[in-house]
Amino acid sequence: MPKCPSRLSTHAIVGVELKKGEHILMDPTAENTKDLLPSYECDQSYLVCRPDGDTIRTSPIVPPEKNMMRVKTTAVLNGAGALEARSELFFDGINDNDYREMFSRMKPDDKQRFFEQNLKRRMPGARLKSLKLMPEDMLDVSSELRAELEFTVEGMTAAGEGKAVVNLPWIGEGMASSASSSAGPVLRHENIRCALISPCGLKRKSHNQAGEGFSGTVSMPSYPPIEDEAMSYTRQVKFKDMTLACEGELKLKSSSSLQAILETQGQPQSHGL
Repeated sequence: MPKCPSRLSTHAIVGVELKKGEHILMDPTAENTKDLLPSYECDQSYLVCRPDGDTIRTSPIVPPEKNMMRVKTTAVLNGAGALEARSELFFDGINDNDYREMFSRMKPDDKQRFFEQNLKRRMPGARLKSLKLMPEDMLDVSSELRAELEFTVEGMTAAGEGKAVVNLPWIGEGMASSASSSAGPVLRHENIRCALISPCGLKRKSHNQAGEGFSGTVSMPSYPPIEDEAMSYTRQVKFKDMTLACEGELKLKSSSSLQAILETQGQPQSHGL
């Protein structure tokens, strides 16, 4: 059931009616977004102000494909477990909304610390060698928001008896929109309440060259896919030509269906995101 706008909580935006009953919605108060209507304002009830009144409508839902955090990583891992890597991060849709204004207010040292801290959460001991954040002018919404990172990590393997367990550089979870960041706990079936502002997702690709000291694989992980009305999740790892090729994609499709799944797992508890 749509929520009824009230004089106490209504946010006024602009709508253009090109066809009768069809509106293009725009929020001119959202200064740090390249979208006419930011993704966080999708699936919201609205009322067109007309002298003769109007019916309550709902703003269109943005599909998760438009709100993806995309990460591409290339790396070299040597036999001692030292990783040299380069990652490109693309902030699409709601991720652009989440970070553009924040980055525009941060000093260069703060940006450096932000990305290094996020790397360390996934890979303790990671060291950020270089950071390039674009565009230089964060208020230039005509350019996409993206980052290029170069980093090193020691101890990416646990070795013994001529074998090694390799820790893959899956990064991005700590930097995708808050709903995507919560996907790990959700997929582990923890009791957690997740407020999904907009359909969104995380897509990662990683090519990791096995350097001197490696000869092949002993065993490979497998990840069963998930596909339902609330989310889709795929992950796979392949080894060919001494390269570990990793791909993973998560899409959260709707807040209502995701909440229904979480509530069936037991009494949900609040969780700060």
